[in-house]
Amino acid sequence: MPTSNKRSSKRAARAARPRKTRALPPLVDKLEHYNIVTDDFEVTAQFYEKIVGLTRGYRPNFAFPGAWLYAGPDPVVHLMALGQTRPRGSGSIDHVAFRGSDYPRFVKHLGANAVPFRERVVPTTGMRQVFIEDPNGVTVEINFLK
Repeated sequence: MPTSNKRSSKRAARAARPRKTRALPPLVDKLEHYNIVTDDFEVTAQFYEKIVGLTRGYRPNFAFPGAWLYAGPDPVVHLMALGQTRPRGSGSIDHVAFRGSDYPRFVKHLGANAVPFRERVVPTTGMRQVFIEDPNGVTVEINFLK
């Protein structure tokens, strides 16, 4: 076989092979926080502190009232008082979820605080889910891995 035919055959073989595509790195890698605009600011803050177990922490000195609530080192819930400077947002979120660490203790805590809840066990994984409503009607899901 002449040299040019060998080269042509190799080129044709390379062209026929499926091309490897590099996966792009994710454009986002973590949910930072969600924001609740509320007309019942203190009741909402107390719910996330007392019932969900978040801690009120540092918040920059913005020109509008609010609070940041932390899970460990991360400010995961931002609260803003509804008012002239801040109308309600999209309202399209169905629920938000956190990972819990002690299912029996959490359910007992909800009962002791008279907080109604729904439970579900995820088929095949056995993960337990607890659903509660915050004072603004936002569903909060707490997931407990086996």
